Amino acid sequence: YYYLGAIVNFSEDAFVHFKYIQSSCMLGQFKEAERVCRDSNIYEPEEVKAYLKGAKLPDPRPLIHVCDRHDFVDELTEYLYLNSLLQYIEVYVTKVSPQKTPIVIGKLFDLGANEDFIKRILMAVGTACPVDELVEIAETRNRLRLLQPWLEARVATGSTEPGTHNALGKIYITLNRDPKSFLLNNMFYDPKVLGPYCESLDPQLAFIAYKKGAGECDDQLIQVCHSHGLYRDLAKYLVERQDLELWAKVLNKPDGEGETEDPQRRQLIDQIVEWALPESTNADEVSCTVKAFMAADLPGELISLLERIILQGSDFSDNKNLQNLLILTAIRADTTRVAGYIDQLDNFDAKDIALICISESHMLYEEGYNIYVKFSKPEFTQDKDEQVEMQVLAIGVLVDCMKDLDRAKTYAVQCDEKPVWSKLGKAQLEEKFPADAIESFINAEDPTEYVRVCDAANEAEIWAELIPYLKMARKTLQENLLDTELIYAYAKTNNLTELEVFVSGPNVANIQTIGDRCFSEGLYQAAKILFININNNSKLALCHIHLEEYREAVSAAGKANNVSTWKHVCFACLRADEF
Repeated sequence: YYYLGAIVNFSEDAFVHFKYIQSSCMLGQFKEAERVCRDSNIYEPEEVKAYLKGAKLPDPRPLIHVCDRHDFVDELTEYLYLNSLLQYIEVYVTKVSPQKTPIVIGKLFDLGANEDFIKRILMAVGTACPVDELVEIAETRNRLRLLQPWLEARVATGSTEPGTHNALGKIYITLNRDPKSFLLNNMFYDPKVLGPYCESLDPQLAFIAYKKGAGECDDQLIQVCHSHGLYRDLAKYLVERQDLELWAKVLNKPDGEGETEDPQRRQLIDQIVEWALPESTNADEVSCTVKAFMAADLPGELISLLERIILQGSDFSDNKNLQNLLILTAIRADTTRVAGYIDQLDNFDAKDIALICISESHMLYEEGYNIYVKFSKPEFTQDKDEQVEMQVLAIGVLVDCMKDLDRAKTYAVQCDEKPVWSKLGKAQLEEKFPADAIESFINAEDPTEYVRVCDAANEAEIWAELIPYLKMARKTLQENLLDTELIYAYAKTNNLTELEVFVSGPNVANIQTIGDRCFSEGLYQAAKILFININNNSKLALCHIHLEEYREAVSAAGKANNVSTWKHVCFACLRADEF
């Protein structure tokens, strides 16, 4: 012993270490044996373990260190238990390796140890024991209930480990100790663990556990509901979750199903339509459900459901989202109902719905027009500008979509608003009704389209109708074209008095050009007035000749005093025998 003691700390010979441990034990030097067993990495574990077990020392701590360091915990537990060294089992799990408590407890279970002793060990170790491993060992041996006091003690200390709460949940479920309350109120268990555990015992409890998963266990929840006919519970869960992806899982037909109706899907839809959704008091829940039905192409069920909620009186009768959805669903699935809904409902997005109605994909022009007309009334608009905007949109449907100008004119007379008349005027101009367009633009006091109006009026030769329009336009615009066209219109209508007054006043007309135009078209009286205004005596003399006013022609020629003019006048007088 002394010889080996001098070299053991430096020796790397396993035999030296083993013999030193052996001699220490024979001489009762247990502390020294314990030290080497604890600190040495040289000795052969199996050899030392076999020796220590065979020696049956009164102090098993050397053996404890060997078994702990080299994972012989099962053999250590069996040795201590069979040799009635129970206090050393407790010392091992509390002082040496609390993390290996599950292995010790498992072996004690196998050895048929006293339950009170096992409970005492667990309470002594407390929270230092790994819970998941211990629960697994107890569960495989059907001894989970024995852990209840220890688990409850851990929870009492504030433990939030899922493993602790999972195990406690399994015990309460097995004992039927108010498991529903536990599943509803406990915040720390893992639904993926307790859900499957509950399925074989009580599907309703499994549903509660999966529901607690807040979306992580949706597939399992759907499966348990379908397997055990929990359609009402599933319907309520779907409504409350407000998750379109989840809705798609239960409402969409699987690929390859064809036209055959899945009975499970039908039962679920019936529960949603007849019970779950009408019971809801949350507008967002209802809205999400409706969107899900639309996405799943179930418009028939949707319409009947929304009619029940909105038209038969409920908390959501005036809900804008639901009214929008009811009309949109009808537009998509049953257009015959749309007009009735527009008439009955007052709180929907009028502009958006109307745009959808008049779109090329639906072409519900009458319905779109009715929306604009209804929402242009004072009770539906915030101010005059909004009211006029809706009226313009209404007449827009009549002229752009329905091409009904007569009806549009009747509506414009009824509204008598300038933007409405302007919209009508542009449409009439587009459709080649210049006289009606001019009347509309005058009512609108809108000169912006004066170029197109002048062209259309000249083409249609409606100068009398054009004159009041040009007068109106001149109040706000100072344009050469307006004054020039007004002079021409006076000339064409032989309104010479107005013409003379106009050219005598301030204007920006190109009188020379319009005078030449009148002369070339034979409007000599008008041309005479214009040439007098600009002192163009050469042209004036020619006008007098055409009007057979020869004395005036001679006078004008004298003022012009050029050979060409004198020649024209001279020959004209000769032809007329005015010598």
